[in-house]
Amino acid sequence: MEAGEKRILWLRSCSEAGRRACAFARTAAEPHFPAAECSLLEVAVSEAFTNIVEHAYGREEGHPVCIVVMHEGDRLSFTFEDRARRPFVLPPEPAAPAADGTVVSRRGRGIFLIYQAMHEVASLREGGWNRLRLARHLAVPEEKPPPEPVRARCPAESRLHEELAERVADGHKLSAELSHTRETLDTIYSFSRDIVTLSGEEELLEKILRRIAGAAGAAWGILRLRDGKVLHRRAVIGKPPEFPRDVPLHDEHLPESRAFASFSEQEDAGPGGTPVLALPLLGLEHPLGTILLGSPKFHGGQVRLARALADQAAVTLENFFMTREVFNTRLDRCELEIAHDLQQRLYPTALPEVPGLRIFAEGVAARQVGGDYLAVLPGPGGTLDFVVADAMGKGMPAAFFSILTHVAFRSVRQLMPDSTPGHTLAVFNRIMSEDLERFDMFMTALVGRINPAEHTLVWASAGHCVPLLTTPGKAPRFLEPLDFMLGVNPDMAFREKTVPFLPGDKLLAYTDGFTDIATADGNIRGPDAFRADAARRLHLPIMQACRQLVDETVGRFRESGLQDDLALIGIEFLPEAEAAPGNSPPA
Repeated sequence: MEAGEKRILWLRSCSEAGRRACAFARTAAEPHFPAAECSLLEVAVSEAFTNIVEHAYGREEGHPVCIVVMHEGDRLSFTFEDRARRPFVLPPEPAAPAADGTVVSRRGRGIFLIYQAMHEVASLREGGWNRLRLARHLAVPEEKPPPEPVRARCPAESRLHEELAERVADGHKLSAELSHTRETLDTIYSFSRDIVTLSGEEELLEKILRRIAGAAGAAWGILRLRDGKVLHRRAVIGKPPEFPRDVPLHDEHLPESRAFASFSEQEDAGPGGTPVLALPLLGLEHPLGTILLGSPKFHGGQVRLARALADQAAVTLENFFMTREVFNTRLDRCELEIAHDLQQRLYPTALPEVPGLRIFAEGVAARQVGGDYLAVLPGPGGTLDFVVADAMGKGMPAAFFSILTHVAFRSVRQLMPDSTPGHTLAVFNRIMSEDLERFDMFMTALVGRINPAEHTLVWASAGHCVPLLTTPGKAPRFLEPLDFMLGVNPDMAFREKTVPFLPGDKLLAYTDGFTDIATADGNIRGPDAFRADAARRLHLPIMQACRQLVDETVGRFRESGLQDDLALIGIEFLPEAEAAPGNSPPA
């Protein structure tokens, strides 16, 4: 790890995840420490992770644990973060074990090992998160004379060394780009979760209910908030009688505050005998909810105070919800601007020129950013490579996965230029499966390669829309659908298919924004309707045909806005007369 570099790993609390935490820490430590110290650090990380699982989460599995390893100049730090409800603080260093190796407890032995392995140990709680920071100082490196440059024995060898150095530099650059993009994704999602945690809606509702119940001398209380036409229970204190969780809101206006003789009279359900005080929470334009309080006896002063507090609580809640809505709107806009900027910087601005081929490629986002991705690049030996991918959903989450697809595709092309479409999809899948599973996302993708010299089209599909191929004088036909989408199985192998691609043939690769369109009667147009649209236009040059397909689809939703993102690649194998010098299409 370089100075200032940071690596992040998200895990779920379970015993098997501890092994992944150890491997993650050892990989980061090996370049900086000898093997014995790496083993000591690995033991300390294992003990810290075990303490979090056992004592912070009470051995409950499935809770989040984040490990951040950072090279801080003269030290390597390991920071553990967990969202346990109770604060978890590592105890001070215990006494050394006795001569026979015994300690007071198993936990005492683990804590002793942590303090022995690390030079710095600190723990604190911030915003609902426990943070445990461990650090070990790095040894001061000995100054070594710079290595002598390798002297080339001939000009050809010199060029080879230069090309190798450029390839290595490009690989480091792409790796850093992928790491930065993933950190951006993690940071934005983590920040969103922190905002929700810091907003404290549950704590606020419980605090309001407890304060009003205490003022009224109530033994129990129920707070319900409006959700559409239903009053939904959100907070409970004490032991109220049995009551329905949700209550229909029959009128837009809640009744005035009123004391009922029993719970049965107010709710028409459950046992009677306990007086109930109903307090409406009224907003400026619509009701927010209601509070029910139960007590053996309500005094006049207590009822008046409870009513005044309920009115104040309604104002507080309305301001809270309005502020959160405005904040979320601004946050969404900021996230969209970040995602839009990343997409615009990474997407290609020009299409390659391949002799004999005419190419169209365009994407249209349903929102400011989209989850569709496309790329067209020259392949090895005069071939043309293309990819179309579609992340589940729309907006910022889908956009970030389209950006990850861009970085993964460029990395494969740079490091494995001869990779076939099926192998490229397999590498995509291995790279992105963990992130797709972590964020509960799926992606479809189509990768193809056209070889004009051999008149062939090779493609592999991960659950993507089947490409459309047309031959002069024949109706367009769909190619064969192939394998499952990305993220289902990280070790999946993807099949490849090869078909002739002759002069005069045209190919359309697209996303489901062209096919999964709802019509006026509520039905889906489907791929057959798209094929019919294409059949009416593919007699035209590919640029003109694709332009009409995109404009017509966008025009259908000019007023309501696109239902889904659009991406379309069109490739035409020019007849020999058109492909001859002097007949090439304008750039």
